Amino acid sequence: MEEYIKKVLEILKLKRRVFYSEADLQFEFAWELHKILPKAEIRLERPVTINNEVYYIDIWVNYEDKHYPIELKYKTKSAAISDFNKEEIHLANHGAVNLGCYAYIKDISRIEDIKEKDKKFGKGFAMMLTNEPIYYNQINKNRHSSYQLFKIYNGREINGVLVWEHTQTGNEFALKDKFPPLNLKGKYKILWFDYAIDNHSPNFKYTITKIE
Repeated sequence: MEEYIKKVLEILKLKRRVFYSEADLQFEFAWELHKILPKAEIRLERPVTINNEVYYIDIWVNYEDKHYPIELKYKTKSAAISDFNKEEIHLANHGAVNLGCYAYIKDISRIEDIKEKDKKFGKGFAMMLTNEPIYYNQINKNRHSSYQLFKIYNGREINGVLVWEHTQTGNEFALKDKFPPLNLKGKYKILWFDYAIDNHSPNFKYTITKIE
């Protein structure tokens, strides 16, 4: 499945420089994956119950009697960008990089939970596409922040129990109840890759984390 996911991204690079929203990216990704794997059953926003809570998996693939959950994140900073068809797309400013990092790692944790309970689990994938360099660059590496353990910059390894850390501002207290610690069972290295294909493309990058 990993090779098909990478192939979809290579196809999308040639079709779409930018997307309106996460839902737009999700649809385009699922559509191209379906064309590559016409015999696969592909579902969007498939509900899955984990620890008595219902979660909606962005893309769920049934292929050759195996299940492949895929979670997508699309985080943007404000920009007006022309797509290949000359259409100008105005990107929203999502901000809150700390919560975006947390959400990405929570996707990984959620897929780990599915792996433990689903006997037909093949592999799972968490993905993010973003033009916000705070995600992929190790900015202010000597400056401590409350989401230090949740950062997903290039080359970072994440595993174990991740919690909000104490800082002088004390803002971790406002976060830790609503966004509790995450416990990763596996170890994952975050690597970012260019999504841009020419000098005119925006500085979008993507990362893929495989859970197997």
